Amino acid sequence: MRTRAHSLILPYLLWNLLFFLSIIFLQLIPDIGSKINSDFLTLLQTKSIPELFLFIFWEPAAFHLWFLQYLILFVLFCPIFYVLFYSKWATVVIFLILCVTIGIYGWGGENMQGLLAFLMGGFISYNGINIERQQNKNAIFIPSGLYLIWCAVNCFYPEFQLPFLNMLRLTLGAYSVWTLYDLFSAKKNWLDKIISWAPYTFFIYVFHEPWINIYKKAITLFLPPLKLLYLFGYFTTPLIILLASIVIARILQKNTGTAYSILTGGRH
Repeated sequence: MRTRAHSLILPYLLWNLLFFLSIIFLQLIPDIGSKINSDFLTLLQTKSIPELFLFIFWEPAAFHLWFLQYLILFVLFCPIFYVLFYSKWATVVIFLILCVTIGIYGWGGENMQGLLAFLMGGFISYNGINIERQQNKNAIFIPSGLYLIWCAVNCFYPEFQLPFLNMLRLTLGAYSVWTLYDLFSAKKNWLDKIISWAPYTFFIYVFHEPWINIYKKAITLFLPPLKLLYLFGYFTTPLIILLASIVIARILQKNTGTAYSILTGGRH
């Protein structure tokens, strides 16, 4: 938990504050402020300091940091989870209770899904279960095929989506992506370049907002109103922001090593 204070809590606080200040700065620029969705200037003028504090760090102001917020909360409950993991049967009961809760109350949101995934990872780690053993092709392609069929059914027949089964679908998808990656990476080295970007994934995650939305709006403002150009911009925007994030991360890492380390929670 002490290490998580450095790797989770400090980056969460800093990036929320940076996000808030970035929006304020953009709102002060003529012809740009009117294009910003968030009106933080009004909040700054009307909210008290305690209310601003709650908005910035609990709302959170940087909406995409909900993932870090949930993870911090889960880590705080780790001592309770650790005690429960002493008994495998207790763990099974916990999973069943959580699944039934989702089924009854429809809690299929990120918080319950994240808690289930967190508990699953904790159970696997605590009990020393080997999840990296060699798999045969059937163990790879059958789950992947089922996952694709499941997604197609949910896409074309949304009325058949059941919150109770949503976590199972997500788990099946994660397993499929993981095992397919192992299959391809074991035989080819074409993933080496992508793997070299892996140290920057956390920075990409915390940095991409609000800049990806600003870039998307800039495309609609400066490109001719042609659907084909908008479609091109839609698919190229993530790649451009990805590359820009990596370039900025490398510059910061090279010139401000300590600051970069603090912003990324010591991730290298």
